[in-house]
Amino acid sequence: MFLADPPATQFDLHFRIIGFHVRVTPFFWLAAGVIGHSLAAGFSYQMQDQSPTTGVLLLLWILCVFLSILIHELGHAVAMRYYGMNARIVLWHFGGIAIPESVSSFVGFGSRTKPHAQIVISAAGPVAQLLLAVAIVIGARLGGFRVDTMINWVNSTFALTSEHLTAPSPPMQVLLTFLLWPSISWALLNLLPIYPLDGGQITRELCTLFSMSNGTRISLAVSFTTAVGVAAYGFQRGDMFLAIMFGALAYSSYQMLQRYSGHSGFGGGFGR
Repeated sequence: MFLADPPATQFDLHFRIIGFHVRVTPFFWLAAGVIGHSLAAGFSYQMQDQSPTTGVLLLLWILCVFLSILIHELGHAVAMRYYGMNARIVLWHFGGIAIPESVSSFVGFGSRTKPHAQIVISAAGPVAQLLLAVAIVIGARLGGFRVDTMINWVNSTFALTSEHLTAPSPPMQVLLTFLLWPSISWALLNLLPIYPLDGGQITRELCTLFSMSNGTRISLAVSFTTAVGVAAYGFQRGDMFLAIMFGALAYSSYQMLQRYSGHSGFGGGFGR
């Protein structure tokens, strides 16, 4: 995702990977823990004596989410590097952002090249996560497991069974679930045409390609409508986290659409 840099704190974790500076805020660990607590507690209850404590499982979940989101943002950063930009990564709240350090090199692209480049950059994150999921599934198959991913937006469960007559190892089932859940669901959610998610930025660039004058307005209308639909779906299913999160995104899209419509309806757009 391509947004503003959140404020630094004294508790941030800093490191470098393949030439990119990475900063992890404490809010990232907190958000990952909030999301995964019920999942870790459920596994701990189901497997009882075969399972570590809920705290250990929660720590494993947080590490798996960290790996998956880091791969996502590295996808964005590598794509930026391909287009001549240096980038840094920040993991915070419920995800992360890849921030270009030399925006001028991107702004300097020709008007015909810029939308295509942004589409590639925006798509690179979810694609990287999905490739991670594919690699995990292939590794599981080579290890003797059949992995049937059945994504349900209410409880996001995965059924993991052995290709042999014996049941799969419970610890392996937990590990595969914790790796696949964020890698698939995060990627698919990010591809929804809702701003500022990756899919929303891709939609904006596609609309701009077809209509320079109204592309941004159209993409914001699509963003608002889609976010309202997802929020309503979450509310209907009793998933208040989904309803609140996408309700907030719908409101944000509505505000941007109102501001944009208040200006001249030609040209312009929102900065990245």
